[in-house]
Amino acid sequence: MTAADSASDRAYQAYVQRTFGPRLPLSDIHATFRFDRQGRLTGDVSSPSVAGVLLGSMGPAPFDRVAVPALAIYSRPDPGRYDMPYWNGLTGAARADADSLQAWFVSSTRANIDSVRRLLRGVEVVAVPRSGHLIFLLTPDETEAAMRRFLADQPADTTATKAALLAAETALARAVQARGAAAFLDALEPGAAVLIPGQPILRGAAEARAPFLARYGGASSYSWHAAHAVASTDARFGCTVGFSRFSNALDTTATERHGAYETCWRRGADGQWRIVAHLRQDTPRREPPRVAGETLGNAPHSATVSRSRDPRTETQERDAEFAKTAVDSGTGLAFAKYAAPDVVNLAFMTFGREPLRALFDEYPDVPSRRRGVYELLWQPMRSFGAGSGGLAFTVGHSVTRRVDGTGTEAHGKFLTIWRENPDGTWSYIFDLGSPRP
Repeated sequence: MTAADSASDRAYQAYVQRTFGPRLPLSDIHATFRFDRQGRLTGDVSSPSVAGVLLGSMGPAPFDRVAVPALAIYSRPDPGRYDMPYWNGLTGAARADADSLQAWFVSSTRANIDSVRRLLRGVEVVAVPRSGHLIFLLTPDETEAAMRRFLADQPADTTATKAALLAAETALARAVQARGAAAFLDALEPGAAVLIPGQPILRGAAEARAPFLARYGGASSYSWHAAHAVASTDARFGCTVGFSRFSNALDTTATERHGAYETCWRRGADGQWRIVAHLRQDTPRREPPRVAGETLGNAPHSATVSRSRDPRTETQERDAEFAKTAVDSGTGLAFAKYAAPDVVNLAFMTFGREPLRALFDEYPDVPSRRRGVYELLWQPMRSFGAGSGGLAFTVGHSVTRRVDGTGTEAHGKFLTIWRENPDGTWSYIFDLGSPRP
């Protein structure tokens, strides 16, 4: 290093980059080196004795005590390319020493990787080619990509998020009990999808207020309890499902209707949970009323991976593909194919793919050449939808009609909750519908 190389912090920064490869941040340089009033480098911040103590106290890492997933990122030296740029200008014996040291870099890196793999069970090793010791500075993009891939593959602990979702829902139920049905509308995002029986899909409180209060306000009574919650990996999105009791003041006879519901929530920048989609199916059901506090056994698990950059668009495309498969190959086959193994149908309380497929025995099935009695057609609405962290929802309109063209069409709407798979595809875990005009 020449006097010019130590004339200032930036001169030293350029010297290090030219000689060793990495461009050190100025903050790092000032944290480790001293400079005089004229800005010239004068020495290390720490004395050599301190460095000696630190090096002398180093011992083998206790890899056998590591009980969590681990990522090891290494620079992979190239035998035909020097790690240190200044070695290229060496000649004679110095060049031979550089060759020998480069060969040692190659062999020692291989030995280190083998050792870590042996001692650290289940470790994922990423070797970045043609990098160097300061791998974060020399190859930042490759290093960041490796870390993001590793983190995306780790199962998220969604316990706290699910607890927060259920707490938000409990608080909302109390608010409705205290202030009436209008309190529910206050929990909606402005563009939320609201799906209640007898109405089209409504957008936010502005569109939903009049029909919602006409059905659930006044002397009507609607109560519900959550039976399950699923959460995203990023703690920003989640959905709750459960069962309801509804007494409609407009009914000519006093009849309590037992139903089910799905609600999807999004956490805002202020930390508050707000509803982005809500569906109620409270028409008379064949199922007996559910007991308050009852939960779902064998219910779908929360999101465990999150690779998608656009969950909304991807699930809409997946739903459209699902609908096309139902037409081309058969309704039951499609419902089973696009479902997760732990799928639950809340309308008929079926668990898993095969019981779900059996619900459509009267619908077309191409493999068995069954023409069927009914057909179900639907499409997702592109103007609604949201998702984050491996969880998302779609909504849309559906039509059920007889294959022979007789009878009256039944118009419906649906809210489908999707979970991302490790391979980046999406499978639905809950699906519920209600009638529309």
